[in-house]
Amino acid sequence: METTTALTIAVPVVVVLAAVVLFAASRRRDEAVLSRETIKADRSASPFLESPEGAPTGKVYERAAVAERQRSRELVPAGAAAPPAPYVPPDPETIGVTRRQFFNRSIVAMMFISISGFGGAVLAFLWPQLTEGFGTRIRVGNADDLLSTMRETREPVYVPEGRFYLNP
Repeated sequence: METTTALTIAVPVVVVLAAVVLFAASRRRDEAVLSRETIKADRSASPFLESPEGAPTGKVYERAAVAERQRSRELVPAGAAAPPAPYVPPDPETIGVTRRQFFNRSIVAMMFISISGFGGAVLAFLWPQLTEGFGTRIRVGNADDLLSTMRETREPVYVPEGRFYLNP
């Protein structure tokens, strides 16, 4: 009776918790909604946005870049192609391993180790190395001696190596 009462309480609680988890996981976290107060405070003058003395402002820099692009539109004849550079193997320190590569490789290695261990256990189960106990060959003795002992005592013979009795 107590088990059914606990189940009637636990099942709805688990369902509600699962719904909360699904709702929380489905919400988008990248939507940044700013309040009016935050936007208003952001428009105020910031000492970090002011350019130091003599440095061009954003508009001046953009106009200079547009003017440079217009000047460079003149066609320049292409020169002779340079010969291809000889192959130089990359330096291992330059290549390095990124964090993502490290985790991917470690996951694959752990999966390989796990599958190898499981395969080894399966093979060990299929071909056991029996040395004693159930499933091994046990020398009991001569059949005639055992039968004569059973006839004389009229009881089964106990074999302690295999932990069993022999009946006639």
